[in-house]
Amino acid sequence: MSRKVWIALLALVVLFVLVAPALAQDVPPPDTAPIFTPPDPAVVWQAALTALLAMFASAIASPLTAPLVSLIKRIPLLKEVPGEQINLVVAIILSVVMWGAVALGFGKEADAIYQLAYAVLPVLVSIGSGFVSTQGVYQYGVKKNIPVLGYARTPETKAAA
Repeated sequence: MSRKVWIALLALVVLFVLVAPALAQDVPPPDTAPIFTPPDPAVVWQAALTALLAMFASAIASPLTAPLVSLIKRIPLLKEVPGEQINLVVAIILSVVMWGAVALGFGKEADAIYQLAYAVLPVLVSIGSGFVSTQGVYQYGVKKNIPVLGYARTPETKAAA
């Protein structure tokens, strides 16, 4: 017999003698029936938050959201709210507005408005923050009676402030 026939016979013997018994093993049934265990609410919440962040990732990273968040953080009622949450809400609102504009056929116009806001918002934020910081410095000076440009505050000027 040729060498190829011996190799084929050896392969068949190995297949039926060694492999077939290994595949035919009996698996005992489990002792108890599987019971449904609900997922941990923290795990579900984390998965939902991850999906939400993934869905709005481009809007969160948008250069338009940072100035809007900094403007919103100046609202006294929202000072305790973390910036990440405000950023997510702003991203969702911007996305919903854009999706609605695209659905109504105003996608290009909405994009132009977003680009205009991107150009104007940093200027507005800097003007607003300059105004707020100036007012804060002035009020601090009034409380501590710090002179402005070389003169001391008198009781009359303190009462006017």
